[in-house]
Amino acid sequence: MKRYQCGGDAEHADRWRCVRYPFVACAVALLASCSGVELSRPAPKGPAVSRVQVGARPTAASSSPTAISAVGLPSDGVDVTSIVSPLNAYLYAGVSDSVVRSVFFIRTADCMASEGWSYWPFDELVALEVVEPNTVGELEIFRQTRGYGFSEILFARPNEQLLDPNEQYRGGLSEQAQAAYDSSLHGPLGEGAIYPAGEAKGCLPRSYAEVTSGVPYYQPEVIDVVTEANSEILASDEYAVARDAWRQCVVSAGYAVDNPNEFRSLVANALRAANPLMAPSLELQFAAAEWPCYKNSILPVLAQLEEDAIATLAEEQRIPPARTFEPAL
Repeated sequence: MKRYQCGGDAEHADRWRCVRYPFVACAVALLASCSGVELSRPAPKGPAVSRVQVGARPTAASSSPTAISAVGLPSDGVDVTSIVSPLNAYLYAGVSDSVVRSVFFIRTADCMASEGWSYWPFDELVALEVVEPNTVGELEIFRQTRGYGFSEILFARPNEQLLDPNEQYRGGLSEQAQAAYDSSLHGPLGEGAIYPAGEAKGCLPRSYAEVTSGVPYYQPEVIDVVTEANSEILASDEYAVARDAWRQCVVSAGYAVDNPNEFRSLVANALRAANPLMAPSLELQFAAAEWPCYKNSILPVLAQLEEDAIATLAEEQRIPPARTFEPAL
């Protein structure tokens, strides 16, 4: 499988740039990612395989949410049911990377159970990411109640979430049993092996091939095309005008930054230096100032440009038609 490195444009480099075997993760360089779900983390005991529980993340402790009020721009005309990023919706087949991942880990657990092993659908990336909804209304509520999710990552995630019960289980096996376990999990060629299409062996490679086959995000050739299109979008005159409007808005609110990622870096740095008890409310103040600027300038323009790009690329047959993720568990 082709491996991508983090990179891309300076303003939206966290939107489908990092790929790690056996799964894809949104970049977390700015302490925020595009998506995620909360996974249960059962204790590694007994032969039963626990399943993933998809649900809302607990919100970081904070004072009453700061109400978002418009800063310098009218909010009329913004459809709260509209999609924040049509490109993300297309790439993830209408769901999110973490939903696909949760299905992948369930499939892997079921496969390992059929091989006679215990396996827990543990996702270590949960401790490094935050769910951001992909509709305007839901994202607005997210900003009002959780800001950018930075405080949760910095202060509200216990380190024990990174303990993998599967590693604990494997560590309790004999050396011979470990070799058999590894072969069942990774296939005869070992961890990270690349198998020809349709010939994947091992629970991880097979589950990965089955779950991601219909999701454009996991097709390197599609990512190459979409990345190029995204670069063109960010270099367009339309985006430049929207970004200038956003900049004027945040400057009027007292923040001298040039683009949204600079603002997020500012927020992250401020929270790192803050009292952990005060960080959530401080983050909400930042979000209250920036969200109206983004919602009424960059967001609608970027969404339209992305929608137009998808239509053009599909018409030119450079990307496959949009699909809806329908897992069969």
